[in-house]
Amino acid sequence: MQEFLEGYLEDHFGWLVRFRAPIQLWAEMLELVELTEHFVRTQGLGRSSGRTLGKLLASVAQTSRTRQVRRQLLTFVRTEAAKAAPRERLLGSSEVIESVFGKFKRLEHTQAKSGFTRLILTLSAMVASTSQQIVSQALATVSTKTVREWSKETLGESLQAQRRQALGLSSSTPQNSDHEQETA
Repeated sequence: MQEFLEGYLEDHFGWLVRFRAPIQLWAEMLELVELTEHFVRTQGLGRSSGRTLGKLLASVAQTSRTRQVRRQLLTFVRTEAAKAAPRERLLGSSEVIESVFGKFKRLEHTQAKSGFTRLILTLSAMVASTSQQIVSQALATVSTKTVREWSKETLGESLQAQRRQALGLSSSTPQNSDHEQETA
């Protein structure tokens, strides 16, 4: 049985052996690209990114071709990272922004169905480092009345509020979900 299996594999897949070196080369290049992509996506780009990534990729490239790819990747990362100000970290992916907007949409879900509302102010709170002291200071510094005035002047009425006004509904009228409104 063993001989049959070895013969079968050789007859049907033996031709793959001649591609061993190119496959290893491609695997090494893919590893370089994936490590770089993961690093930039998770760490962003800052002034030290090129140096840190260089250490991470140092042992990966074994051939002249993969060392060339490594140099090109590091050059690209260093060029882009140089655009960051000192102590600044640039986003390396839109995933962070998408995550913040996803979180915002979940928070907003019960508040409005049609665009940004005054909850837009929560975006900065979602990404800022806060403490009880910072929140207390903010609440003591800026009154609710000031925030309401600012949002009315800056943001205006939400689309939902405009619809209620156009339909003659009071703001105290209970609102059904979109699905219930569509089926009513």
